[in-house]
Amino acid sequence: MGNINILKENFLKDINLLKTNNDFVKLKTELGNEYFEMLTETWGDEILETGKSMLNYLFDLLNKDINLGLSTFNIIFSGYQDIKYSDIFTPYYDSLTTRRLWVLSTKKYDLSDHYNNSLIFNTYFRWYASTFELFRKMLIFDCFCLGQFTERPINVKNYLFSMQDPIKKLKSESSANRQPLFTFYNSTIRHSIAHGNIVIIPNKGIFIRETNENNSEIIQTKYGLNPEDFINSVSKNIEIMYSSVRLFFYITINYLFTKHIKLFELYINQSVFRDEVFISMIQSIQQDTENVVY
Repeated sequence: MGNINILKENFLKDINLLKTNNDFVKLKTELGNEYFEMLTETWGDEILETGKSMLNYLFDLLNKDINLGLSTFNIIFSGYQDIKYSDIFTPYYDSLTTRRLWVLSTKKYDLSDHYNNSLIFNTYFRWYASTFELFRKMLIFDCFCLGQFTERPINVKNYLFSMQDPIKKLKSESSANRQPLFTFYNSTIRHSIAHGNIVIIPNKGIFIRETNENNSEIIQTKYGLNPEDFINSVSKNIEIMYSSVRLFFYITINYLFTKHIKLFELYINQSVFRDEVFISMIQSIQQDTENVVY
């Protein structure tokens, strides 16, 4: 029992050391250049503030009840209790690999060729859509942690399968220092993507249809003929959303889980490490961390 308490104390100590932006940047040695560059290049401050806001719901729960908090890590790997395939790692893998496929395509193919350009843009849009869905699932995870922390648990199915908006709960019950989390995500655009309300018409443009703030009418946004018009318009928001989730995974899995594996072995359902899909995703990333593609 004494050993377990020491493991828990060391774990909480590591969490509570992550208080300032500089503390996150210092992890370059443990987490590598790609992590460091993400936080020190374009939009690094926004990525860090958004990612920290996302992490803090889990950190609050861990500080209040470390046993409950450590058990909550199971959601990342295997999903919510009694809801199969509701894990967060799978949509993260989807967003990660799709983005890298897009980046590699821009380097390999002649962008002046219209056919290549069309394929590459549609790959970008596939990543754009998958990242919106990933970010929504991360917000639901934060709602779950908040509900456990406040002892007012949420009905997860209402968020995963119904119209419940996680942003509304988080905004109404969170402190001011969590606001960066709500800056870049647009729930109506995510809803438009999910319901096919985005149209790409050759030689005409890109159209996104969404409801207005009062949910009283449909509004339509048109982007130019050049796919770059769309990419330039949305790139900041989507890149920050994507990278803030990467920060979450870097800290929770690459840093905390790896460093405190002996503690996690007591709380993580070991069946996940026998799951064919999970094992295949891990192997795919490990084979080539820089060029993970389908």
